[in-house]
Amino acid sequence: MVFLSAIGIAKRASCVFFLLGMFGWEGGVNAACEPSPSERSQLKEGYFHLEAPLNKTIEHLGEFKIDGAYSGALIQSMAFDSVSCKWLAAVSTGRKPELITILVFPPKAPYLSEQASRTSMNFSHPQDLSLSVKGGQAEIWLPDSKRKGVNRFEMDEDGSLVNIRNYRLSKNPVKGYFSAVSVDGNYLVTMGAVGKGGSSRQEVNVYRVSDLADLPDHGGVLPIYSWPLNEIQQDKAQWRQGLAVIGSTVFVLSGNAKRDQPKFIVSYKLEGGAIAVEELPGANSNQLMTGRIRTYEPEGLEVIRHNGGLALALGMAGGTKGQRSFDMWVVPLRK
Repeated sequence: MVFLSAIGIAKRASCVFFLLGMFGWEGGVNAACEPSPSERSQLKEGYFHLEAPLNKTIEHLGEFKIDGAYSGALIQSMAFDSVSCKWLAAVSTGRKPELITILVFPPKAPYLSEQASRTSMNFSHPQDLSLSVKGGQAEIWLPDSKRKGVNRFEMDEDGSLVNIRNYRLSKNPVKGYFSAVSVDGNYLVTMGAVGKGGSSRQEVNVYRVSDLADLPDHGGVLPIYSWPLNEIQQDKAQWRQGLAVIGSTVFVLSGNAKRDQPKFIVSYKLEGGAIAVEELPGANSNQLMTGRIRTYEPEGLEVIRHNGGLALALGMAGGTKGQRSFDMWVVPLRK
């Protein structure tokens, strides 16, 4: 295993029990933690849609709380590691230079952080954490510190971020650089600003992961698809907050921290073109947050198995600097 390899049989068994209930998979350990061949086929094919209307289908998964030195920090993205049966979350613990820490959470509530990685300067702002599994090992993906490419790495049981492999994809730094690997591990999708100043546009590039294997240090691989985001997510107030890829579908989460600003999830075809635009319940609905709402900020997207089907998990962050809250919500997916 990549990290937390010392997990004992009893802990592993409890994780399998949880996954059987949460994800609806049947069978032994391997079947519980990884999809069956038929499920893998489903993950590779077709366009996916959110079950609508969102105010009826969205479900609260739980509040994620950080214990220890990073308590109150802002969780900016998360991913579920099916190898270790743990949630991972990325936080920015310093700027200029950017300092990144990855936190480990249990697979079921209460979601209280169990471990923190060693701080690293190898990455840019961690807007979307994603994972792929290769040879039974979980590999983590984040944009590199120069915002010219993507790092693929592992986290060992001591919390060190190791085996970092860099894939340079751009000659110049990309503002607001995102990356996400597809659920099946076949595609890498990046997103960021193209152009300068007020004329800049948000563009998505899609690469085959297999094309990155022999990528030289100076780059050179070309995307198989390039396309702009829908106009509603080109708005400068629509901060891009999450990216997830499943089958032939790319999901993009957007919206800033203001409570009166709309937040959107837009689904796109892998080859480009919007499928659907969905607006999240607003702050005034008191559905995703209650009480005195100071900030209302979406943070991170992840595709998971939930209640026997596929779902899109998203984070909503509230609170103020140094006292941030983070709740996970899930929306069922359908073809």
